[in-house]
Amino acid sequence: MIQDKKWQILFFVTLLIWCFALAYPINPDYDLFARLIAGKSVVENGIVLKHDFYSYAPTHLWLDHEWGASVIIYWVSTLSDLLGKSVLTTLSALKSLLTFGIFAIATICVNLKSHKYSAFNILYFALAVFAANIVFASTVRCHMFSFLFFALFVLILETYRLQGKNWLLFLLPILMLFWGNIHGGCLSGLGLILIYAVGEFFNKKNYLPYLMTLIVSLLVLFVNPYGVAYVKFLFFAGTMNREWISEWASPFAIPFFALKFKIYFVFMLIIGLLKSFENKFTLKNVDMTKLLLLVSTGYLAVMHTKLLPFFVISSAIFMYEDVFSILCKFSPLKILTDPKNKYIYAVILL
Repeated sequence: MIQDKKWQILFFVTLLIWCFALAYPINPDYDLFARLIAGKSVVENGIVLKHDFYSYAPTHLWLDHEWGASVIIYWVSTLSDLLGKSVLTTLSALKSLLTFGIFAIATICVNLKSHKYSAFNILYFALAVFAANIVFASTVRCHMFSFLFFALFVLILETYRLQGKNWLLFLLPILMLFWGNIHGGCLSGLGLILIYAVGEFFNKKNYLPYLMTLIVSLLVLFVNPYGVAYVKFLFFAGTMNREWISEWASPFAIPFFALKFKIYFVFMLIIGLLKSFENKFTLKNVDMTKLLLLVSTGYLAVMHTKLLPFFVISSAIFMYEDVFSILCKFSPLKILTDPKNKYIYAVILL
């Protein structure tokens, strides 16, 4: 127990260092100063902007689905003087903390099933962060909050599945109230709850609590500064064709682009195929919730670069056991899971 506690501390310290290491060099987001202006308007004037402040002519109602994230980003930027750092450095630190939060939650999800912290965990999640880093490459962007909420939703839903505590589901609409006013990626939270409902239906488990949670979470979205128009805009924007925007194009459409993610994706695909061979391609005893989540997020990752962290987060959580068991079957790869070599990985990463 003491030994495992030491590894738990080592894991989180190493993960934090790793996330900060990937924050440099600092690449400012093109929309950063627009976000700072929008956040400043709320913090200093108490006004959520409803018109495009970059336009030289009168504009129609402007729905800012990132206004809440802008408030957080602006407030953190004001700490730069206190910290004695530049605004870009301070916001890069925020990005690193958000990245750490995402994958710290992911590893907690993995350890819900009594997995001990080990050197393999350090290597495994470091590679996951590395694979998703192409989307985290700038100082900080509003979608980082959606990836954090997504991981948190998975943690709550998985804890409920394993422990059956109904009060956990009540947390989701409360979190959706915040998520819906922070970033439009809250639609992924609704999709996640729906996947759990459908998956548990096919698993022949009680899916009604998920459906009720989904309905309440959807209704919560109407609590926002723009009213009904905001919810309509979210669903319109969620289905908008953005293929002409580079970050919404497929990461597989350009050679050598997002190479770290491509290697990670192919590796997870190979692991999935090997597990299928092991199970003789039968759906018997297959967790349909896991399968639906991996297939849906995998599809999004293949189609849109910006959405690939959803797959990285999901696969890091749900394929941990598969990766571990497959590696253990190959003698040359057993070194990766051998606890006798645990210090090597800590030294390499540090």
